[in-house]
Amino acid sequence: MSSWGPKPFDNDSALDWFAEVTTRGAAEVCRVLEIVADADPDEYVDVDDASVAIAAATIVAACSGSPDARLPHAHLKQALLTVLGARGLEATEAQRARIWASQDLAEIQRWLAHVVETSSVTALLDE
Repeated sequence: MSSWGPKPFDNDSALDWFAEVTTRGAAEVCRVLEIVADADPDEYVDVDDASVAIAAATIVAACSGSPDARLPHAHLKQALLTVLGARGLEATEAQRARIWASQDLAEIQRWLAHVVETSSVTALLDE
C-alpha cells in the first residue's frame, strides 16, 4: 500500500530514499538534486524523482538554517548527523545520544543553522 500526503516525507518514495541518505550521506542528496536539475525542461519529471528531490531540498534547507517545522524531528537529527559526517566531524556515542534524545525543536534548528560552519561537534552542541 502506498502512502501519500502534503509534507515532504509523506510518501513512500521519499521515505525509501531517506533510508539511502542515512547510509550514503550528503553525496546522495546531491545526486538526487542533480537528476532534477539536469532534467529536460520540455519533459515532465518523474513523480518519484520529484518527490525525492523535494525531500532532498527540505534537508538542504534544514542544513542551511531554514528547517521546515513540519519535518519530523528524526529526519532533522539524521540530516544533522549526515552533514557532520560529510564534513569529517564524527559525533561520539554520547554526542549522538544527546542529539537523538533532544525533543526541543528550537535546539535542533539551532544546531542545523550552525552545522555547516562549526569547528567541532562539541562546539556545535555547546552553542
